[in-house]
Amino acid sequence: MLACIGLHAWVIMLLISARPVRKMYSSIIALFNHFFRICWFKAGPQDVPASPAFTLLLLLIYTLISILLSLNLLPLDYSIIASLLDTTLTVALTAGLLQLRRLENRSMQTISALAGTGIVISVIALPIIYWLGLARA
Repeated sequence: MLACIGLHAWVIMLLISARPVRKMYSSIIALFNHFFRICWFKAGPQDVPASPAFTLLLLLIYTLISILLSLNLLPLDYSIIASLLDTTLTVALTAGLLQLRRLENRSMQTISALAGTGIVISVIALPIIYWLGLARA
C-alpha cells in the first residue's frame, strides 16, 4: 500500500515537472508550423517575433543544420566555411536589400523568417540527402 502511494506521488511529481517541458515542445511545434506556413505562403514574416536573441538562435540552428547537410559532400572544414558564408550572405543581402527599399525595421523579422524556413526545408531534406548519399556509396 505504501509503495503504491509512493508510486502515485512519483507519477504526480513527474507530471508536474513535465508540464514546462510539454509547454516548450508545444511552442517549438507551433514555431515549426508557423515557418511551414510561411513556406506555403499562408503566413508572412510580419508574424515572426522581432527579437535579436530569437534571430541569433535561428541563425545558429540554420548554420548548424547547413553544416550537417553539406557534410555529405564536403569535408568538415569546408562545410563550416560554406555554411558560415551562406548564413553571412543571407543576412547581408537581406539587410542590404531591405535598406535599399527603406524597410530597415523589417530586417529582424525577415531574417528570422528566412532562417526559420531554411530550417524547416533542411529538416525535411536532411534524411533524404543522407539516404541518397548512402545509396550512392
